[in-house]
Amino acid sequence: MNAPADLPFMRAAAALNAYGRNVAQAVRWVDPSWCAALLGADAAQLAHWRAAVSRAGESVLEACSQALVRAAGVQPPALDVLMQPALRPAAGAFQNVAQNVSARPNAALLDVLPAATGLQVLRMRALSFRRAEVRRLIDKRTRSQLSEWTGVGVDQLTQDAHSADAPDIALLAARAAMPPLTALDANVLAVEGCALLLRDLGAAQEAFAAPVAQAANTAVNTAVNTAVNTAATRLPFPLLRLALPRVLPTPVWLAAVPDTTDALGTARLFARLSELLPESAWLFG
Repeated sequence: MNAPADLPFMRAAAALNAYGRNVAQAVRWVDPSWCAALLGADAAQLAHWRAAVSRAGESVLEACSQALVRAAGVQPPALDVLMQPALRPAAGAFQNVAQNVSARPNAALLDVLPAATGLQVLRMRALSFRRAEVRRLIDKRTRSQLSEWTGVGVDQLTQDAHSADAPDIALLAARAAMPPLTALDANVLAVEGCALLLRDLGAAQEAFAAPVAQAANTAVNTAVNTAVNTAATRLPFPLLRLALPRVLPTPVWLAAVPDTTDALGTARLFARLSELLPESAWLFG
């Protein structure tokens, strides 16, 4: 074999295998709101189902996981997408994020990561946007907690070549009512990072919507559920999307922030993922 020529195919094959492992374990990490909607279960029924799942063997878990992912309408990424690098040059542009030249992150690769790691990447995006705020944190407990939520030391995450052009968080707090970092938990931080990532990719409208009230009419309710599921599966990382609440709460403050603010944040993060996630350097390197 010609190693340089075969390398993209080998990488794609390894990525598909990793994706398959994620699917096989989906019932362990899918957000409960998806299970409730897809099973048509109330809180008591969902609790009973989850208890039964916790006692099931691996073969049953895998079968349930695959059925759940199928019911959500999630399709595996195309082989040609997995063969592409973490940063794909935009049409007519050179791939040079350091010089702010346009490059498009290959967000489909997030579905290849274990779900817990994928959520960590979303939180990294949120913290990279808030990097000026993070650098001012002196409370050791908070810094340690943020490192746990992202799987990366906060100093390593925020000390990059673009520290000087960090968004003015104090200004955003005053003008857009952006909540302080200390008011967020791991789940909210992941949703915030998802919103920023999708904004940078131009896919935010597909993912975020106002919560929908339960419809009395079954046909209307079915149509609403179908619309929510379809929107989620159109995202570049539909499998990881299942780890987040089915109806994503829109970060209200982000709507008041110009799209140009830290617009290259996701591309810059993807350029560093091989460094920040050394165990996944084969995927992002």
